[in-house]
Amino acid sequence: HAQVLVHDPTAGAREAFRLGSLGAFWLFAGELEPAPVAERLEEAAAELESADLACLAKVLAPESWRGLLVGESRPMQRVAETIRLVGPRRCTVLITGETGTGKEMAARALHLASPRAHKPLVTVNCGALPEHLLEAELFGHVKGAFTGAIQSRTGRFEQADGGTLFLDEIGDMPLELQVKLLRVLQEREFQRLGSSETVRVDIRVVAASNSDLGDRVRQGRFREDLYYRLNVVPLTMPPLRARLGDVPVLSAHFVGKVCRQESLPVKRLRGEMLDRLASYHWPGNVRQLENAVEMAV
Repeated sequence: HAQVLVHDPTAGAREAFRLGSLGAFWLFAGELEPAPVAERLEEAAAELESADLACLAKVLAPESWRGLLVGESRPMQRVAETIRLVGPRRCTVLITGETGTGKEMAARALHLASPRAHKPLVTVNCGALPEHLLEAELFGHVKGAFTGAIQSRTGRFEQADGGTLFLDEIGDMPLELQVKLLRVLQEREFQRLGSSETVRVDIRVVAASNSDLGDRVRQGRFREDLYYRLNVVPLTMPPLRARLGDVPVLSAHFVGKVCRQESLPVKRLRGEMLDRLASYHWPGNVRQLENAVEMAV
């Protein structure tokens, strides 16, 4: 949660009560003067833990999405620069990288860097569902469209209207469904299962894969036309072994995260432990490092 200071010169008692019920810490109803504002800021800060202040700073920062990309190595700087350039656009982005490199975080950063940040970010794991359920999950269905469809359901494309749709593990999508996805990406319209009504959506599509889709195309396991439609802007997440200089800051970040989640006093890693962490090759990438830090805490 975050506590908020509000300035509204026209606010009366009723408005002050309403803002207070919404969580406002203090309402300045008249002209702003430095001394009382500073005093109230100090009072508000005293009631917030450092973690809350950090979260509030990220929310208020012009480029709050950068808080999702922990690390200052050259590979991560390239990732951040790509997100800065294409985040405000509508173009489709294909994120590739090994498992555990942070592809979903990159997708969230792209969403936050776009004008769609106030709209939903909807995630679909294309490898987690069988084909018939995945199609219904993406496009929705009407009641009675298939056995077990006892009521209508809104699909993920519709849920993401105005926002971003993140298609994770796109390489695992069945070939038959890839044809339908290609048409939706081109036309931005589809039909729910069992319905003849056409639904139009305004979405930005971000896809991710931990496999080489080019290889899958050559093997006949992924449609070439869909690959080119998804790969408008490629974004590669580097493995952790290629950015070992980020291990200390990532470790400190995860220690703080675990301590907050477990309501523990904030701990610090000793220099010799950081040296050991930074010398390991981390086959499981950032996810493995996070789990190791959680175990240690």
